[in-house]
Amino acid sequence: MKRLSDLEMAILGIVWKRAPCTSYVVAKEFFTSPSSHWRGSVGAVYPAIARLQRLGLLKQHQATRRGRPCSLSELTPKGLAKLRKWLLPPLPSSAAAITYDPIRTRAYFLAALTKEQQQEFLGEAERQMIAQVPVLEAEVARYQDSGDWLSEQAQRGALHVMAGRLAWIREFRAAVDLCPDRPNSRKEKRP
Repeated sequence: MKRLSDLEMAILGIVWKRAPCTSYVVAKEFFTSPSSHWRGSVGAVYPAIARLQRLGLLKQHQATRRGRPCSLSELTPKGLAKLRKWLLPPLPSSAAAITYDPIRTRAYFLAALTKEQQQEFLGEAERQMIAQVPVLEAEVARYQDSGDWLSEQAQRGALHVMAGRLAWIREFRAAVDLCPDRPNSRKEKRP
């Protein structure tokens, strides 16, 4: 069996937590995620669920919910074994690696801007990050209210990551003001 993606493994985890559940319930978990990485995966959820069924990791059965027919998914024993294997050590180094950060990616190219424009970018980045803090805190509270302590702790991890990003962007803003003008690291072609 081809190695499953983190998206597919997360789907197995969601189905394990929410079972029996519809594919819509799984997709909604991604759609409402505060992580832009997962929200972008919503269109991939339904095909991934179908693949997990073909691989025998998920099973579906027909049911009626709110008077309407629906398909409910559950993990098969093989799916539960796969989920447990994904959770146990050894973890791949990619699990601990730096994740995609669109602001950090843009920072590599800020020499294309004036110092004033760089500060404008960094100020906007800080404002956008600050705006995310209440969203993350609300998720922590939601998990706390539901009694899902492990998910609460995972969401607290997101808050700590955001605190680190904010510390970095504030340090960066201060450094831009203090640093002398530097030549653009891009080799300019002279006419």
